[in-house]
Amino acid sequence: MKLSIQPLTIHNQNDFFSLFDDDTFSHQMDWKKCYCISYHTTCSAQEWNQRTDKDNLEEAIRLIREGGLHGLLAYDEDQCIAWLNVNDARSYSRVQDELDKRFLDGKTAMATCFIIKPTHRGQHVASGLLEYAVDYCKELGYKTLISIQYVNPSHVHNFSGPPKMYLDRGFQEYIDASETAYVVKDISN
Repeated sequence: MKLSIQPLTIHNQNDFFSLFDDDTFSHQMDWKKCYCISYHTTCSAQEWNQRTDKDNLEEAIRLIREGGLHGLLAYDEDQCIAWLNVNDARSYSRVQDELDKRFLDGKTAMATCFIIKPTHRGQHVASGLLEYAVDYCKELGYKTLISIQYVNPSHVHNFSGPPKMYLDRGFQEYIDASETAYVVKDISN
């Protein structure tokens, strides 16, 4: 595999959308309509469930055009094989109330939602995306990179990546006062 990684732009957004058009979500079909905007919305869970694929696609297009949806696309040769949603922690409206306030400083990026095509899982693509994300966020001026870690380690709830992947790359575990678990890396130097 020849892995290359690029930030999401309006010029490669169709590669991003292609990840939602195949069997990538065969393990969790209701995620197929997300287009990785769930955390960027403020609608209730009931409202989210009523949204259509078309609603979310249109919202994703708008967010990409306006610079609100950021992340990294991984390629094997010319084929888009993976995605990592990585953005300013303040941009994730749905979870802002859950985040430790220290991460809402404008200097903290958050990584969530790895999407890897089934044909490329288990080949360290997520690790490559995470390593690239550290440098990408540092270049953008962020001082900290975080990810929320969910207690249920099943593959369905593993969309933010396993804690070991982060810990092996110098992240530290952190649990805030409300018992939200994070992995945190200081990227200021």
